[in-house]
Amino acid sequence: MNRQRRRARNFRFFPALNGGSHKERVRTMKNLSNVAFPPEVIELMTAALEAAVATLPEPVHSAHVNALAESILRTAGSGERDPATLRRIALMELQLAPRH
Repeated sequence: MNRQRRRARNFRFFPALNGGSHKERVRTMKNLSNVAFPPEVIELMTAALEAAVATLPEPVHSAHVNALAESILRTAGSGERDPATLRRIALMELQLAPRH
C-alpha cells in the first residue's frame, strides 16, 4: 500500500489526526495535547482499531468506533506499541463503558 493511501486510511480512523471537527479534536485529544505519533505508530494504532472494529457485531455504531479510537490513542500515548494489546485494552474499555 503506498504511503498516501496509508495516510488517508489512518486519518479516516483517527479524525483527530487530520483536524476533524474542532469539538471532536478537543474531546479526543484533550489528554494528549503534548503527544506526537510517528507514522509507524499511527499504522500500529490503525491496525489495532481495524482489528477491534472487526470483532464488533453488526451494525457497528460510530460511537463505538470513536470510543475504541480514543482508547487506542490514550494507550499508545502512554507508550504501548503492541497492536494486540492496544486492541485488547480498547475492547475491554468499550465493554466496561456505561451504556446510554
